[in-house]
Amino acid sequence: MESQDLISPGVPIPRPNYKILKDPIKNEQLITNGYIVLPMLDDIQVKYFNDLYKKWHPTAPDNFYKSYFSADKTYKEIVENSIAEHFAPKLEEYFIDYKAFGAMFVVKPSGDKGHIPPHQDWSFVDETKHWSLNSWCPLIDTTGQNGNIQMLPGSHLFMKTVRGAGTPELYSHLYDVIQPNLVDIPIKAGDAIFFYHGIIHCSTYNYNSEPRVCLGTSIIQKNVPIYYHFLKPGETHADKFEVDCDFYTNYVNHRDAFPKDAKYLGIEENTFYRFTNMEITNLIRDFASKNALTWKP
Repeated sequence: MESQDLISPGVPIPRPNYKILKDPIKNEQLITNGYIVLPMLDDIQVKYFNDLYKKWHPTAPDNFYKSYFSADKTYKEIVENSIAEHFAPKLEEYFIDYKAFGAMFVVKPSGDKGHIPPHQDWSFVDETKHWSLNSWCPLIDTTGQNGNIQMLPGSHLFMKTVRGAGTPELYSHLYDVIQPNLVDIPIKAGDAIFFYHGIIHCSTYNYNSEPRVCLGTSIIQKNVPIYYHFLKPGETHADKFEVDCDFYTNYVNHRDAFPKDAKYLGIEENTFYRFTNMEITNLIRDFASKNALTWKP
C-alpha cells in the first residue's frame, strides 16, 4: 500500500459523548482508554467452555485460529449460542442499548505461528458516531508467558479508518514506535476485556506448550447501521455495503469474494492515510501526558 501513503490527512475521531456502560465511571474509562476489564464467567462456566473446546478440538491448531472461520455450521452455531447464553446476564448487567453477535473461540497456539502483530479489527459501524466493541475472555489466567493481551491506550480515536476485506494495516510501518508503548493487561480466567474494534492491540507470544483459548464476541450499539467494506486489488477506496449481523456469519468463509447479495452503498469516501513516525509519536506522547501514563520513546 505504499502508493496509497499520505493520500489525505488523517482525521481524528472526536471524543464521543454516548453511553456504553451503565456505570458512569467505567463508561468514562472505556471511552478514554478504549478498553475495560469486567468480570464475566464464574469457575463453573470457565470449566464448561474448556470442556466444550476440548470436545471439538482434541488437538491444538497449528496457527492462530477462530471457530468463526470453520466451515462446520453446526459447530459454529453450538459455540456461538453457548457463549451468547452464558454472556447474556453480565452483558445485560453492564451495557446500555447493545447487540451482541459473532461469538467464537479464539485460540493462540504455542510459538511463532500463533503470533499476530499490533493491528485493528474490522470496522462495523460509523465510528465517528457510534460504538462497537470486541470482547476477549480467556479460559486460563493470561500473562506475558502465554499470550497476554496488549493495548495502545487512546488509539481508537487517533484516526478515522474503515477496515474490512483487503484493506491495509495502516500502522504496520510504525511497530517500532507502537510496541514499546503497548500496555500489558493480565486477565484472570473468566474476566473479559471489552475494547473498541478500532484500538491498536495484539498479544504477547505464547511460550507455554498449551494453546491459549479465549471466548470472543462483538458488541455494537443497538439499532445503528452495520457496514462491510471491501477493497479491490489496486483500488484506493473501498466499496461499502450495509449488512446485518448474520452477514458476517454466513460470509466469513468467502471473505475474499466480492459480496453479491449485500446492499451496495457505493464507494467509501475515507482514504487510507498512514501516519508518519512523528505524527504517531506525538499522538502517543500527548495521550500519555494527559492520562498519567509513561511514554516510551
